[in-house]
Amino acid sequence: MEKGNDRISIAIGLVILLFFICYGFYEKNARSRNSSFVFGVSEGVKKGVRGNLRLYYHFNVEGVEYNGRVPEDFCNKCKSCCNVGDTVLVRYESDNPKNNDLVISIQDD
Repeated sequence: MEKGNDRISIAIGLVILLFFICYGFYEKNARSRNSSFVFGVSEGVKKGVRGNLRLYYHFNVEGVEYNGRVPEDFCNKCKSCCNVGDTVLVRYESDNPKNNDLVISIQDD
């Protein structure tokens, strides 16, 4: 009976993992298909809840402030975006600004 329970637990775990992977692809695809861009402000690199380093930023859309974060390795791609107060280029889903990320601006190439 224990083997049956172990298999069910593994199957449930795999389904949950697959859901999160698919959801991440869905959000990225939605940002790509329905993109809007705005400048935001870097809040610098900080340690996240799980101890991972992240670049935090905020931006405004129609008078509402939104926050976002990307992995710290984004700093390797841009020249001046990781210090507090630096300007960053934010890409967000036009219908859902909570779905956002950073992109490299032309001036950083």
